Amino acid sequence: MKIIRVAQSPKLIVHKSFGLPIKVPIVYLRFGLPPEENRPSRNWLNNKDEKGVSVYRAWFDPKVKKFIIQNDDEEDSYGNLISTLDSFIASNKRIYLVNGHEINSYGSDNEVLLDPETVKVVKEVSRNDIVEESTPNQTLSGESLSLNETPNYDNETNWEIEDGLKGFKMPKVEIKPRIVQVRKRGPWRGQFSDDYLDLSLEEQTEQVREISPLIEVLDRTVYDIYINGKIHRPELTNYSKEVAIRVAESEIQNMISKYQRSQFEEN
Repeated sequence: MKIIRVAQSPKLIVHKSFGLPIKVPIVYLRFGLPPEENRPSRNWLNNKDEKGVSVYRAWFDPKVKKFIIQNDDEEDSYGNLISTLDSFIASNKRIYLVNGHEINSYGSDNEVLLDPETVKVVKEVSRNDIVEESTPNQTLSGESLSLNETPNYDNETNWEIEDGLKGFKMPKVEIKPRIVQVRKRGPWRGQFSDDYLDLSLEEQTEQVREISPLIEVLDRTVYDIYINGKIHRPELTNYSKEVAIRVAESEIQNMISKYQRSQFEEN
């Protein structure tokens, strides 16, 4: 059997805040020690050897010192997601950080395989130091992490920007809260009280005289988007935080696409 290795140090394409693509170095985690004598892993369900040593891809957050393991979800014949990772997490197997060269083949359970001759154990890793990508605020041992302890792509500033974005300067994005008052009841229920200022003085006087007994306002926190210190589209304010983040991400993606087009046209 001929084994063809892929790149010695493959990178994982991820996205930092607001959509900036970056390359994160991949590391490999394995449940249980690798087979001895440079042998491949064995699939005990069909009692056959794999083409390499099975591992899981992960990346490491240097700020919080946690490994983030990638899931291997795939669909069965009924369209249901299945994952061998879940069964390994439920097992009592020790977990090891290993080095090795990926090969151009996957295991029978869709897992990444390393060339058996290149596999070396670096160290054992505690379950307290590993999280799943889908639940980054909880370790494999079940410990809950605070926001400051949770891995985040933004924690590392020296990661490589994706090809095609060399020279792109990421704008400074801020999502700032602002308190507004919202009418709780009455004919203008749910409207922002700022709308009242758009009325003429005569209209304001008439409105207050007619509905003042019905007016009750609540404070509500809304969010504005600032890009490089300038408010973004002030005519579309009063975003929720979630919507503001999505709008900011979309705007940065537009800037990235525009930059990539300009680079393509120059070349």
